[in-house]
Amino acid sequence: MGDSSAAFRKQIRNYQNDLQQMKDLVSHAHALIEKERDIGPGQCARIVRSMRVAEEPLYKFSELLDTPELLPLPARSIRHPLLITLDYTKSLLHDLLYDIASLHHAYRNCSYYEACKHREHILYQLSAFEQKREDIVQSMDRLLFKANACL
Repeated sequence: MGDSSAAFRKQIRNYQNDLQQMKDLVSHAHALIEKERDIGPGQCARIVRSMRVAEEPLYKFSELLDTPELLPLPARSIRHPLLITLDYTKSLLHDLLYDIASLHHAYRNCSYYEACKHREHILYQLSAFEQKREDIVQSMDRLLFKANACL
């Protein structure tokens, strides 16, 4: 049990580190989209590529939580609310990536007002994603605390 608990803690810390690194990427994307009034297709593609790095740790962490037998017994009790948050966050990230990818087209094909609304919606999504990312990191701290309780 000690080896599996140590492996679990290491895995959680790795996912936590990955998600902590996302904070800078989200901040950069938010600052760029907020500052620039007309974002080119290359900029949109770079933002999307940089933010895609969040997909893997979110999906792998979900897979881990979906397999309760891999979790230390005390940590199992808090996995359900975290799974709900993860599902929402993955969906939000999917929508966010699509919306960022289409931002350049909105400026080219829509009225200025519609393009600005699209941009504001993306800024809102980025803020919501950052909040959910932080919620997940804090939940990981609780998982680690529970995992340490079984030592």
